Amino acid sequence: MLPPYLKNSLVSAAAVITPDGDLKAYNPAFKKLMGDMPEYPSLFGLIQSGSHGSLRRLCAHAAQPDCPAGGKVPKAVFGLRTLFTTAGNPVEAEVLYFGDKSGDEGLLLALFVPVVQNSVLPKSAPTDSSLQRDYLASIIAAIPDMLLIADLNGNIMEWGHAEDGKQGFVPAAGFEESALQGLLPARVRVAFRTALRQLSQGESARRVEYRLAGSGQDNWFEANLAPLDAEKVVILNRDITKRKETEDKIRLQEGMLRAIYDSADQAVTFIDKELRVLFFNKVAETLVKQVFGKPQQTGLPALSYILPGEVSEFEQHYRRALLGETAYFEKDYRGKWWRYFIYPVYDKAGNISGIAQNVADITDRKSREIELRENKERLNKTIEAIPHPLLIADDRFQISYVNEQFENVLGFSEAEATVLKLDALIPEAQRASYAEDLIRYFGQHRTDPASASDASLINERFTEINKADGQTLMMSCSYNVFINSGKLYTIIILQDVSELKRRQDIILRQNMFLRKIAWQQSHGVRRPIANILAISNMIQTDEEMTPEELQQYLGHLSDEVGKLDEIVKNIVTETNQLERSGKDETRTADS
Repeated sequence: MLPPYLKNSLVSAAAVITPDGDLKAYNPAFKKLMGDMPEYPSLFGLIQSGSHGSLRRLCAHAAQPDCPAGGKVPKAVFGLRTLFTTAGNPVEAEVLYFGDKSGDEGLLLALFVPVVQNSVLPKSAPTDSSLQRDYLASIIAAIPDMLLIADLNGNIMEWGHAEDGKQGFVPAAGFEESALQGLLPARVRVAFRTALRQLSQGESARRVEYRLAGSGQDNWFEANLAPLDAEKVVILNRDITKRKETEDKIRLQEGMLRAIYDSADQAVTFIDKELRVLFFNKVAETLVKQVFGKPQQTGLPALSYILPGEVSEFEQHYRRALLGETAYFEKDYRGKWWRYFIYPVYDKAGNISGIAQNVADITDRKSREIELRENKERLNKTIEAIPHPLLIADDRFQISYVNEQFENVLGFSEAEATVLKLDALIPEAQRASYAEDLIRYFGQHRTDPASASDASLINERFTEINKADGQTLMMSCSYNVFINSGKLYTIIILQDVSELKRRQDIILRQNMFLRKIAWQQSHGVRRPIANILAISNMIQTDEEMTPEELQQYLGHLSDEVGKLDEIVKNIVTETNQLERSGKDETRTADS
């Protein structure tokens, strides 16, 4: 598993390990450095326990991928260093990502060098530079990028391997002897010449990103140039095509997302966990400029775009959002109404990564709500001011509202009345016919909506109504149909007509007496008077009448006068009875 130049090395101690520290392979120099040890133990068993934490951090760092496209690349070319102690001898260690030719992934390459008097030298260090060459070769082998060493004029002096060939350069014969400028297309040469010139002027490092046309698609590369000494530079060339594709996708998605948020009619702002502004759409930008007179900026505290008197309240909302809570509230500012919706934003792992704040102008809707509420209050006051019982019921006869007078007159509270149906207020003997009339009444308006919109009325319908105490009242019922949300309702105004009915009954009885008196006057009185007049006329005109006949006629006259007197007495009696009846009923009603 070890590279050939390390496999049998006696001077560069190297081992292949897992991120958990298990040894997979090591060379003789490693075995010599560590002393007696079992076959393929854990590296943690070979060092003192106090150094375990440092080794774990090294392994975790080396195992992290650096390339956004998914490639396994160490974060630092020369790794991290820390001191261990083995068999009483201090060593300096470096852990790099390592992938062997068999395709194994996730393995690490550990390199160890003994430390003598604070210097990194082997105890039996050779006088030549074999250790340094092996050490450098190990580092270069662990890097999957193209590595070049060139002079400041761009002439290639040395080159390292590249897993996919000469990545980032145009293939050419005699590549090792070529000048750097000859391996690059014309449009890229200027950037490399500029970078080399800047390095020659003392710059510490330069970066060049460029694109090369490939078969089927373009490839992107990144060259990092750094001075090796006063005359040489080291160039690390990396294929970043996958990373650029990923970045392009991210930019496209970000652009689409931004376009979506910019098309929203709400002010959208995203805030990070430190309560700084991450993103805002155009509506939010316009709103902030209108309120604060300055543009909104990313990176600034989100609370700097909150009115001073409300900073504490909004900070609490933000802190609670970071704990997973959602806030929804409305605020009035200088005659305009705003609706706030503050909620947590989660990442793919389900962890809270920030806060989203949506602000919408709801002035029009709020104005309508206020107007509707005021109209409702005025309507309620108008209804309550009606001096008669009033109720509202739907087309299924269910009572949904009664006014205060309803309770005062009939004795049903609103809670009691709204569980009743209309026909429950009608005496049982009349309930069936009343229900039929209501069904016909609602059916007429259901089939003819125009009639409902005309607020058709049934006026002065006299109906007996049950009171809560079991008694009944004769009431006049006026009906008015209206439609709400596509459903038929009727307003019924009840007026107590019991006194009116009583007075009508008195008048009817009086009329009956008067009709009887009138009949007696027109028929009973007329007949005896006619007979009296006829007898008187005969007595006055018959000159030949004998005394006996006169006495007979006078007897008839006396009989008719007696009959007339009897009739007059009956009329006087009935008149007195009618007068007494009226007074008694009035007295009873008043009491």
